[in-house]
Amino acid sequence: MAVVEGKSELLRGIPNFRKSSDGYSGGKRSLVNVNPVPAGIIRQGGLPKNGHELARELKRHQVAEEKVRWLATIPSDAYSRIFSVEMDAELLQTMLVAMHAAISRPEDAAEVRRILVAVADGCPKALGFAASFASPKEKKRVEDLLSTLEAAGEKAELSLARQLLLGEV
Repeated sequence: MAVVEGKSELLRGIPNFRKSSDGYSGGKRSLVNVNPVPAGIIRQGGLPKNGHELARELKRHQVAEEKVRWLATIPSDAYSRIFSVEMDAELLQTMLVAMHAAISRPEDAAEVRRILVAVADGCPKALGFAASFASPKEKKRVEDLLSTLEAAGEKAELSLARQLLLGEV
C-alpha cells in the first residue's frame, strides 16, 4: 500500500522537483502543469467588487443592449463601492459606448438614465477624473447621449452627469 503524502494549500501550487522514478521518462524530466497561484474563487453572477471585475464581466457581454441590461442589474448604491478607489477611463468609455448604442429603445434609455445618475451621484470624483481623459470624439458621443436622454425626460436629473462628463458648469 502506497503512502499518500498530504500537502497544505500553501504548497499546492509549488512543483516538486525532487528526483524520483516517476519524475523522469526516457532520461528527460517531465513536469506537470502547475498553477503557482493558490486557488481563488471566481464569482459569477455576483456583484462586482471593483472596476476590474466590472470590466471583466462587461467583456462577457457582446451586444451593447446586453451590457446595459447587465449594468442595470447593479444596485445604484453599489457603484460608489465599485468605484471607491478609481474608475478606469477606458472602462468608462466602454460603458458610454454601450449606453449610446442602447438608447434607441425606450426601456434601455430609462436604464441608461438610471445608471448615469447612479454613477454621477455615487462617485463624482472618480467619474470626473476618468471623463477628463476623453478625446473630442468621445466627448461628442457623450454630448449626443446626454442630449437624447434629456429630450426624452427630466433634464435636471442629468445635470450632475453632464457637468462631470463634459466639464460644463
